[in-house]
Parts: sequence; C-alpha cells; structure tokens
Amino acid sequence: MDEFTEPFDITVAGTGLVGSILAAAFARNGKRVLHIDENDVYGDLWSTVRANDLASFAERNDSLEEFTEWRSEALKPRQVNIDITPKVCSSRGSLVKLLLSSNTSRYLEFKPVANLFSHDGSQLSMVPFNKSSLMKARSLPPRDKRVLVRYLQACKSDADKPELATLSYSTHLQQTHGLSEGLARVVMHELLWVADDINAADATALMLTFLASLGVYSPTPYIAVMYGIGEVAQAFCRLCAVFGGIYMLRTDPLSLPPTPNEDGSYTLSLGQATVTTKRLLVGSRSSTTKMSRLVVVLSDLPPDIPVDAASSIISMTIADVTVRALVQPGDLGLVDATQCVVHFWTQTSDTALDTLQQALETLLGDLDRNSVLYKASFVMPCASDQGLKDDQTFQDLPTLVATLDDAIDRAAAIFALLCPDEPFLPAAPNPEDLIFESDPVITPITTAFQTQYFPLEAYAAVVQPDKSTARQLDCVDPKDVVAVMAQALVQRVLASLPKAVV
Repeated sequence: MDEFTEPFDITVAGTGLVGSILAAAFARNGKRVLHIDENDVYGDLWSTVRANDLASFAERNDSLEEFTEWRSEALKPRQVNIDITPKVCSSRGSLVKLLLSSNTSRYLEFKPVANLFSHDGSQLSMVPFNKSSLMKARSLPPRDKRVLVRYLQACKSDADKPELATLSYSTHLQQTHGLSEGLARVVMHELLWVADDINAADATALMLTFLASLGVYSPTPYIAVMYGIGEVAQAFCRLCAVFGGIYMLRTDPLSLPPTPNEDGSYTLSLGQATVTTKRLLVGSRSSTTKMSRLVVVLSDLPPDIPVDAASSIISMTIADVTVRALVQPGDLGLVDATQCVVHFWTQTSDTALDTLQQALETLLGDLDRNSVLYKASFVMPCASDQGLKDDQTFQDLPTLVATLDDAIDRAAAIFALLCPDEPFLPAAPNPEDLIFESDPVITPITTAFQTQYFPLEAYAAVVQPDKSTARQLDCVDPKDVVAVMAQALVQRVLASLPKAVV
C-alpha cells in the first residue's frame, strides 16, 4: 500500500463526533491524516444503526451495558434506524455555526423541531419557549410569566459577570432574579435541559444561545438531523477524506501500542498494513458517568402529540426523576412515514431503567400497547472530562445535554491545544471553484477579431483525437471554425483509408 509508506502527521482512533471533527480540522489544515475505527460504520457511540444491527453493535462495544431488546413480528427491522445517542441542534449553536463557516452543511439535511413539551406524570403541556407560547401557557401563574420575561430580558447583562462561575444556576435564578423554585426548575429542566449542579456562567451562555436560536429555522430553537445523528460524524469524515484523509474501518483502536518510539512517533500494525504516525489521538469510551437509555418504535405518534408535528422534545418528571424524551416522526427518514421513534434517557441509577419504562407507560397513556413495534434498553457512558489526557486520549462521548454543541466546543479546545497557530476548520471551497494542477488552462489569444471557444470534448474527439487537452481557435466567423473541424475530419478519414483506394 503506497499510501502507507509515507509517515502520517496524525492518526485519530475512533470516528466519534469529537474525533471526526478533529480529523477534518487536521486534514483541512494540510496535515496527513489516518482515521481508524473498530466498527464498520462511522460515528462510534454517535452513530445511527439499523434495528437489526443494534444487538450486534452492542455486543462489539462493551461500553453498552445491560442491553436488552424486544421486537414485534410486524416490525421490518431493516427499515428502522436507531440513533445510539439522540440529539438535536441549536439553530445558532456551535455546531450549526461550524457547519456554515466550514462549508460542511452541504453534506446534511435538517428538519425543524416543532414543539417543546413537559409531562408532570398526568398530562402533557406545552413549554413556554417564546412570547406567544408564554402568553398561552396555563401551567404558569401571571406573576411567574412576568418574572420569567424580566429574567430573559436581563439575561444578556449577566454574560460578563465573573462571579457567576462560582454560583449555582438555581441560586442565581432564585436570589438574583426572583424566580420561584418551581419556575427555576422550568428554566433548568424544560428550557435548557441542564443538571442541577451547573454553574450560572455556563447556564447563562446556554440561555443566550437558546434565545438567539428562537425562530431562526423553526419555531423552537432546535432543528433535527435528517436520517439520524450519525450523519453529522459522517459529514466531517467526508470533509476529512476530501482533503486527503485516509480511512480504515474494522480496525481495533484498542490494539494500538501505548508507548511511542524514541523520536516520539508511533509505529502501528493495522491488519496487513504497518504505518508510522507522528502523533496519535485515541477516542476513549471510559467514564464513571453513565446514562440509561430506552428506545421505542411505535406504529403511531404518542397521544396528544400533533399529527402534523415534526420532532418534539419532552421533559418528564417520574417519581421526582427528570427524564428526557425525543420523538422522531417518520419524516426524518429513520422509519416509515406512519411510524415514529421515541428516545428516553436519564442519568443512571439503580432504578433508572425501571423509571424509563414507567416514563414510556406514562407517555403512551391509553394508546394500544400493540403499537409498540420495537423496544431496546441499555446503559452507556457519558463524558466527564472535557480535555486531553496524557497528550493522547480524549473522551469521545456524549453528555446528558440535548444538543451537540458541547462536542464541537471540546473538539475546538483540543485542536487549539495541539495547533495553537492554525485556524479551526476554515471554509472549504465549493467543488466548482477547485482548480487542480492537472486541469488544462486555456489562455485567450488577443486579436482584432472574435475569439471563439469550443467545448473540450469537441476538440478532444474531432480536432485533436490523440491529445487530452484542447486548443483554442481564433476566427473571424464561427462558420470558419466549423470548416476547420470538417477539414480535420476529412483528413482523418483519408488517412485511415488504404493508399490504393486514395
């Protein structure tokens, strides 16, 4: 393999979202990149797999624990795609900004997230995410509505206050802005989907992104990726490949040697290939923080979800435990048009999987249980460390937050640490703007008469059949060009005839 004889500048093990963004950033800045993964699909724990492949994926990835699966005979598993990590995108978040600035958005399609709901265990209600829905919300008393509006208006002035980094967000909402405990929970768990221990500085930044994203591409601040969240990692892998990155799937990153050579490089034995790389980055799935997951395929939308609605996000409270749910209808291309996928997740505990099952029963309500076509549950790791460990290992794991922005922020921080003087994923040129060194360049000849060009194919096929590049004809009249081409054709025919015939 000639492409493996020259040393690589960097090898990235694992095609998770963070690793894929890093690989694309390195390749975009001219680095020679090798990207490997033990799976046969891109994305690792950020991938989208068919329902009939989910069990084998869990078997290959020991980071998915306590995996159980059930399916109805009516299910067509090859037509059902499951996100290992269900996520949405903030319309003005880090991911969308990066997709636009790097010109990677052309590889992806999106649909709006139409609704934000909350479920208190007895009924489903709309979350007041903008002025219109706030005025219609019956779950909030008038005083809470006024207090919430004042907080949202004052939120921008909180961004530059350094003391917020040491203050909990819940305390900040209640003591600084006068929100009641219940209203603070609405803001934290139903609007931002953040943990109780988040500090006020980080939560305020999320709130500003939330407000900036409202009404940009959908009524809510969020949009959903068509065909599954695995498309995002694949988009960055595609960008890396366009700029020379080499990919090897079904290559176990855990077999890589942990110690470098004397010069700091690594020699890697990857199947039949032995390569040398100057730097090695390994995406790790090791974490002490866990997330419990339940995914269900239904033959119909859950009760009270509008039939014509796009994706919906639901915040549920089950026995004082916060459960997140994402409803993905058929228009996302994951299931048939009449079906939907519902994802549930919460922080892992001894009773978390039972809580998720209870959340499913609560959401289904009076819906016929025969509408459940598929169900799978498992426990997966969550990111607990945001940086680079031992100058080599990083956690390529999702968090409990509903959006993908934290993954982009982590990748940008690691890239800035390794390449401090280089831009992070500058805009890629459009394909039609690319000029390759081997492309013919036709330089116009200035005359007093008209300059006419014929298509490259015309010159190659008629005028110069033995050459791969075209030449330019200067003429006074286009008819003269046709005459020249006809004369050349006659000469070719005559040259091909036996001399006796001529």
